[in-house]
Amino acid sequence: MRLIGFATGALILAACGGGNLLLPELGADLTRFGGCGDVFMYAADEHDRVMVTFQAQGLIEEARASGEDEVDVVLDLSTSAATVRLDHGERVSSNACNDVLVSPGPRVDLVWTATAGSATLQIRPVSGSEAAFADLVLEGVVLSSDDADDITLEEVTWTDVFVGWYPG
Repeated sequence: MRLIGFATGALILAACGGGNLLLPELGADLTRFGGCGDVFMYAADEHDRVMVTFQAQGLIEEARASGEDEVDVVLDLSTSAATVRLDHGERVSSNACNDVLVSPGPRVDLVWTATAGSATLQIRPVSGSEAAFADLVLEGVVLSSDDADDITLEEVTWTDVFVGWYPG
């Protein structure tokens, strides 16, 4: 099992046991953050080789319907419809939140998807708009792949990501 800890985008890698070693660029900082839709959030490293994504449907709509300025949502990733994914390859974020497909597009060599863990969101709807700002904390997220060892994201924190808008 590999342990990866994020603290506001800083990625720390520790390999445990045998098996494939993650490529060195997985130890790079996640420096580019973005979001769109209701709700899609991503973080990628500066070389665009590693991208972590979070996706869930209808959270901004629910937050807006509550009439509150801030809404907290906690999701169990083992039972909810929300997804967390880690992609490794080249240009992995090139088409994230983009209505014009970039050529050449992403080349994804390895994919891990969440099988356990929690996601805590704080959603702040923007008055008079479909958009919102969101903070996300992923904790204890276990990611599995058919082609590589499991990875555990101890903690990932994104703050003030603009979501709720759609490309185009």
